[in-house]
Amino acid sequence: MGLFLLWFLFGIGIFIQIIYLLVIFGRTAFYKLPKSGGSSADEEAVTVVVPAHNEYKNLKVLIPKLFEQDYPKYDVLVINDRSTDRTKRLLEEMMAIYPRLRSVTIKYTPTHVTSKKYALTLGIKVAKSDVILLTDADCMPASDQWIRKMTQPVRAQGKVFSIGYSGYERVSGFLNKWIQFETLKTGLYYLS
Repeated sequence: MGLFLLWFLFGIGIFIQIIYLLVIFGRTAFYKLPKSGGSSADEEAVTVVVPAHNEYKNLKVLIPKLFEQDYPKYDVLVINDRSTDRTKRLLEEMMAIYPRLRSVTIKYTPTHVTSKKYALTLGIKVAKSDVILLTDADCMPASDQWIRKMTQPVRAQGKVFSIGYSGYERVSGFLNKWIQFETLKTGLYYLS
């Protein structure tokens, strides 16, 4: 009788987990993209905001990728958050090459606010456009359509915000596989 009760409770627990997963993640698994109704004529201006703290190497790769985007009206704003590496000099050089690149330098952060939150808040306040894309310096656009795809729900469906998923770069090794799994799981939580 005791073994039967144990298996019964185990089965109930599994059943509850399956229902939970279907309800929470089912919206993502069975989501259908609406038909794209926006044309290039109604594409709003976009500001891409990138907080950066000692991200010289990543920004050297990211900034040219951002300016390969196939989108008519956008600018890129990099928030240089107290960097001690060559980030400031790189941004000055890149602004000479890319006229739609802007930079704001933070020299200190108030003690009651986390530095990244402060950088993002400042970036949002000085953004030129009403549509704002937030990304990190170590995240690369998946294609030259990244801005268009990320802003499509805002433009075509009248949404207030859109959230995207950035997978972890694939390299060999168990640790990388574990990080990819954790990143996917976190993305599923956000999207669901």
